[in-house]
Amino acid sequence: MVWMMTGLLKELDLAFGPIDDIVAVWDVEKARDAAWVRARVIWSLRGVPPLRDADQAMNDRATGFAGRALLTPVGLVG
Repeated sequence: MVWMMTGLLKELDLAFGPIDDIVAVWDVEKARDAAWVRARVIWSLRGVPPLRDADQAMNDRATGFAGRALLTPVGLVG
């Protein structure tokens, strides 16, 4: 969305390219909270193999999706 930016903000975005976009979506506190919730879910499902396996498969797909999104070059759509 470089076209929406002006002045110094636009110059910084152009200088840093996709790096500032990646940093903007990262929040360590939220990531820690999400990891704790995932650990609690995994622990809760340990005695229910069908649900545990389905949950793990879904989590694997979601993690793959997020990883691919992080690796997708930004700035190609405009």
